[in-house]
Amino acid sequence: MKNKIVLFAMSKYTMILQWLNCLSPLMMLIVRIYMSRIFFLSGLQKFHDFDNAVSLFANEYHVPVLSPYLAAAMGMTFELGCSVLLALGLATRLATLPVLGMTTVIYFTYDNSAEVCGWFLFFGMILFYGPSRLSLDHLIKRKFSGKDAV
Repeated sequence: MKNKIVLFAMSKYTMILQWLNCLSPLMMLIVRIYMSRIFFLSGLQKFHDFDNAVSLFANEYHVPVLSPYLAAAMGMTFELGCSVLLALGLATRLATLPVLGMTTVIYFTYDNSAEVCGWFLFFGMILFYGPSRLSLDHLIKRKFSGKDAV
């Protein structure tokens, strides 16, 4: 009787794990879209008021090495471009690198909050685990490899 209960519990546990495994691509899509939205809105703000963005980089953000104008232009470009790529899951790991670099600069020069640490974790998930099956990367790889891509 005891073995039957253990086997029943193990089979239910295995079913739950399989179900969660099926949902993991959806979770990665949610993470990509969540991070894309944060950086896209920031990029839009810079685009709509670029003079203010330059002023912020000159007086508040204190980005090392780069001029405030160049830092604002690069920030806007990376935030808008990489956000779109991340949301679509296109060149995902490559698109993660600039925004991960920006997150590092944000953390060490301006805002070392728990929220920014969370961004590190989410970008790390995307970088190390990839965009998942719900991405253009997956569709392209599947098309050109002739088999199901991971």
